[in-house]
Amino acid sequence: MSDASELSKIEADAYRSRFDDGLLDLYIGIALLWIGASWMWFEETAAILAVFPALVVTPFVTWRKRFIEERTGYVRFSEPRRRRERRSLVSILVIGEVVLIVGIVAGIVFGQGGNVRDALDWLGPGIIAFIIAIMVGMVAVASTLPRLFAYATLLVVGAVAAASFETNPGTPLLIVGGVVTVWGAVLTTRFVRAHPRVEIT
Repeated sequence: MSDASELSKIEADAYRSRFDDGLLDLYIGIALLWIGASWMWFEETAAILAVFPALVVTPFVTWRKRFIEERTGYVRFSEPRRRRERRSLVSILVIGEVVLIVGIVAGIVFGQGGNVRDALDWLGPGIIAFIIAIMVGMVAVASTLPRLFAYATLLVVGAVAAASFETNPGTPLLIVGGVVTVWGAVLTTRFVRAHPRVEIT
């Protein structure tokens, strides 16, 4: 194998493993638990409390970068790979626009009293889980992490279950959030054991 091929393989392995630390899973899981608890016990102020996970994104990214570099060092990916990542971000924007358009169309149908309105009225208790599932799906596209698609699927299932049994909107978020948090903790524990901290000079 040539040096170029070897370097390409190393970079590919590093790129695929960049979220193997489990911290993203922990963030998603704890965010779901936080929002779910807000809807369960502080429903009147849930909309305000649910903003908190978004506010800690920047500190989380900064801390995660330091946490990873202290254990595996810093990797600067090649320009082609960074271009692909930028295309993934564009995909997120496109998906977001599609969701927006669907929402506008649904609003028009509401005004005319169609079946879509009845469907969304039924989905009411699960609408928060469904919206978050779409957001997690967008992150899955950008990060190319198959397990995030699994989390999004669990949220959709939780949304349907919440609607079917007319539970509190926070119930599916607490259940899925607990599962994701536990799995994130498992991944993080494995990562720390496999990559002891080193001094950065």
